[in-house]
Amino acid sequence: LVTEVKGETGVFYYQSDWAVEGAVDERAVSRSSVTERLSGDRTWSAVAAIHCLRDDFYAAADMEGAGICQPTGYIWYGTDNAHYLEPSKSAARAYLCGVAGECRDMGFDEILLRSFGYPTRGNLNKIDYSAMQMSKGEALELLVEELRETVGEDTALSVELPADEVLSGGSDSGVELARIVPLLDRLYVTG
Repeated sequence: LVTEVKGETGVFYYQSDWAVEGAVDERAVSRSSVTERLSGDRTWSAVAAIHCLRDDFYAAADMEGAGICQPTGYIWYGTDNAHYLEPSKSAARAYLCGVAGECRDMGFDEILLRSFGYPTRGNLNKIDYSAMQMSKGEALELLVEELRETVGEDTALSVELPADEVLSGGSDSGVELARIVPLLDRLYVTG
């Protein structure tokens, strides 16, 4: 059972301690109700799908600490006014690890990362990467390492990527398969 717990825009479908103002869907369920449903013996696996680096709410709430910004220091806007987290920033990684930890604690067997990678569309020339102390590939690898440490070995960690990115071995999104695949339990490929 794949359950989207954090949507494409960064909205939460459960009541997360990590959600900033406005980021919780009005129909969000409590963590205790999810935990209750996932407890006990099951013949099926429960997968928490987390839209990872696109996050309109948290990136805007903590621009300096977690968001991809413009040279002005203000949050960068992608297509459809999307905001993104900057995985080279420790606050962004701490936030995503916190969300993954909540999902592990609720009893999910696997954490599936969607929207994984740097933005590849929009006015990319307006992004300020001048303060980065590592490459995009290194930042994404560090994020996966910290997520792996957070969820432990008993919870599977997976990434979902588009087929063209997998077939090419990487892309402008910064994903370098050689860096992240050894740290993952599964790699899901979409059309």
